[in-house]
Amino acid sequence: MKQKFKIMESEINRPLTYAALGLVWVTIAVIMTITVLLFYKLFEHGFHDLSYNRSHFFMILITEAILISCCLFLIIHIVGAKKKYFKRIVVDENGAHVYNYKKELIDNTLYSDLCKSKDPFLPDVSDNTSTQPSFTKSLRIFRKNKSNQIETTFIDFNYSYYQFKNKSELYRHFLQGIQIFRPDLTIGQYTLEEYNLTDKTSYVQKWKGLEWLITLLFMAVLFGLLYLLVLFLK
Repeated sequence: MKQKFKIMESEINRPLTYAALGLVWVTIAVIMTITVLLFYKLFEHGFHDLSYNRSHFFMILITEAILISCCLFLIIHIVGAKKKYFKRIVVDENGAHVYNYKKELIDNTLYSDLCKSKDPFLPDVSDNTSTQPSFTKSLRIFRKNKSNQIETTFIDFNYSYYQFKNKSELYRHFLQGIQIFRPDLTIGQYTLEEYNLTDKTSYVQKWKGLEWLITLLFMAVLFGLLYLLVLFLK
């Protein structure tokens, strides 16, 4: 019988999420502002006057078309962001489960599916760091594919706009599940130290209170730059 194991769910980092979404909307606002100012320039000088300088006239029209296309692309992208990027993670006594915005199960990593590493220099479970396209942390594991071959795969809780504020705790909880339910698997020493699993000391979040303050400052700077751009274009 499996011992009682706490269920942990992901928590959206709202300040970071709002900052990312806000940055996209500010970009859309900047593009729309530039587009309107270019249209104003065309109407102010008149299409007839600008038609004498054909290269200038067509350059403005092409720029308008590109800006409008970029703006539409960003709006479509941001409107569909939740459907495409939103995920909910649940770590329980069976493993890690990933749900989409409709609460449908879309991925499953069970402790029972994990395998031993075939590489003597790699532990069965280890920490993985990626720097492309941005700095992210994940867990390297081994499990069988559809062809029943053992392959390397990753537990990755990085999801674009919708970042988790308890991402490290989710990784740590999954590792604790491996220690309890799969003691036959080895976890890399660096990974144990990284997630403070070498003793019973509780894992402490590195930052909480400053999230909203930093986000507000970030948004204030963005809107300030937008205002300066409008003044400059005038």
